Amino acid sequence: MIPRTDLTLRSLESTPGPGSEEVRRLQELWIGLAKQEWTSLVVLSAHAGGSSEGFARSLAAVGNRLSADAVSAVTVKVIGPSSALALSTLANHVRNRAARLWQGNGIIEVFNEQAASAERNDRGYAATSGQLVLGVPSVISEPLSLAVAHAADAVILTAELNRTQVKDVKRSIEMIGRERIIGCCLV
Repeated sequence: MIPRTDLTLRSLESTPGPGSEEVRRLQELWIGLAKQEWTSLVVLSAHAGGSSEGFARSLAAVGNRLSADAVSAVTVKVIGPSSALALSTLANHVRNRAARLWQGNGIIEVFNEQAASAERNDRGYAATSGQLVLGVPSVISEPLSLAVAHAADAVILTAELNRTQVKDVKRSIEMIGRERIIGCCLV
């Protein structure tokens, strides 16, 4: 039996109000991220058991308001081999923009753009454009998150006050690679 994964394209309406301090900080972060060139961004907690779900969704919602491109958020609570493959493929797809992603019968296939546009109506291709924020579990508790982190353009680590230990942050950076991480946020 294949374990059920929680891979969900989330609605972005449940974000804090436009005048809140959290939104102001996310806006500052988004403007800083806009200085970098990226299309896929992984957000993950630096400690085992931490969640990046809400932060990833909120960041994407702010990005939608501040960016000319569409910004989508995909988050997972539990990552397994199939969801790691799906998210890695999606991150590569968004980054390369030369392929279309089609998922059917549990199989993921990547096609070139001409083939995708010719068969889109018949097979249900899902095309993405703009930027993608992926919220995945910590690499400390879920090593498969590394596949997603390495497929994306950049990574943001999140740390929780009084929960995340410095050793976990260091270990996460070591596992992911310093060159892939563009920031660390205290949430």
